[in-house]
Amino acid sequence: MTAQHDEFAKFVAILGRGPGRSRALTREEARTAFGMVLRGEPDPHQVGAFLMLLRFRGEDADEITGMVEAASVLWPGSPVALDWPSYGAGRTRGAPWFLLSALALARRAQRY
Repeated sequence: MTAQHDEFAKFVAILGRGPGRSRALTREEARTAFGMVLRGEPDPHQVGAFLMLLRFRGEDADEITGMVEAASVLWPGSPVALDWPSYGAGRTRGAPWFLLSALALARRAQRY
């Protein structure tokens, strides 16, 4: 196991400590962890565990913000004006309201 794998393991441990002991990643932790994932540094098994734990727990605002920041560092100057999660409703089985919001934004932009 390399030093990078050891460094990434701490993020998996934070998310996977179990009920009452795990916690969300801070913005900085999420930025560091997701940056490592995007650069291909962790072991694929670690990445799988990391993503499954995030999916099981549900991401919070700081985690999503850190992940977007990590991506923007790798692709500076990207013409993206809005970063928006585009996954389904998951366990909540609620409506994917982001689709209607995106449609409303697109229609509004067409007026100008």
